[in-house]
Amino acid sequence: MKFFQATLVGRLGTKPEPKQIGSGTAVSFRLAVKDRRGETVWVGVLCWGQSGEFARQYLDKKDKVLVVGDMELKPYINKDGDPEVYVNCSAKSVCALGSETQSANDSSGNGSWSDSKRDDWGSESKSPPKDDWGSSSSKGGNGDPIPF
Repeated sequence: MKFFQATLVGRLGTKPEPKQIGSGTAVSFRLAVKDRRGETVWVGVLCWGQSGEFARQYLDKKDKVLVVGDMELKPYINKDGDPEVYVNCSAKSVCALGSETQSANDSSGNGSWSDSKRDDWGSESKSPPKDDWGSSSSKGGNGDPIPF
């Protein structure tokens, strides 16, 4: 068994459902994540506390989410005798990135996301654009993008 922290972006493969674990209740769902080769990896996610309540109330199958949590890898031998690995995540935080219907609207150009300028995180861009170093594009002084 190996543990490490990971940040995952993927789509829910199942609707989040409450699950009794020990003396507490968690919310579980399956998350489809693409690896570097473009193959789908299924991750079992458990959410606790406020993250679990958020997932249960607001997320649905096929929604795109960002999950940060502790990963656990459990090796096993499948029915054909080949080694495989269960991939599970105990989520510390869950953030909705969009629903399937919102993504469909985005690609057709009719969605609200395409009507206004948004930054990489989906929020309205009210401040001046930033360069690669995080400073405002209107450079002061000597024009150097590094502020120190």
